[in-house]
Amino acid sequence: MQLSDLATASYVQWALIVGGLIAVLSGIIGRNKKSIIDEVVMFFGFIIGILLLAMGILTITASATHATPGVATLMLLILGVAMFFRPLKKVPFAGVIGFVGALFVAIALYNMHIDNTWIIIVFLIVFVILWLIFKVIFGVVKIAAAILTFRPVLMIIGIIAIIEGVLFMMGSSL
Repeated sequence: MQLSDLATASYVQWALIVGGLIAVLSGIIGRNKKSIIDEVVMFFGFIIGILLLAMGILTITASATHATPGVATLMLLILGVAMFFRPLKKVPFAGVIGFVGALFVAIALYNMHIDNTWIIIVFLIVFVILWLIFKVIFGVVKIAAAILTFRPVLMIIGIIAIIEGVLFMMGSSL
């Protein structure tokens, strides 16, 4: 089995149904501090979200013989983003990317035997620039993720994904 086989109709339809069921279940359960069920569903949703995003990208890049309808691909991507970003809403990605990028620049400057004062100054400048750029980018992504992971929206997306998966099994589409 090759990775591109995940773009075939049989895998896409089941991915939509399973992802939709997990999204609906996640929307019903919500956040419950007294139970671990929500954490388990969120974990499986995160894993399924990665798989759905990968399948959505593969269906876009697949050859014409494996092409799936546009609605199924769109549902894979939307549901994948919703499930993937649900547990990651509070992770400071911009700071992490800024720090890692600035660290690489600082290491490169150190290997070129630049004075430590300049390394620190350049590190701070690169960190701030990268942090600001990615803060804006991830701000937009977090807004989209907040909308997609809102429980009623997540349940609606899940139901639509299930319907699309079932219709796709019967040779139709929304």
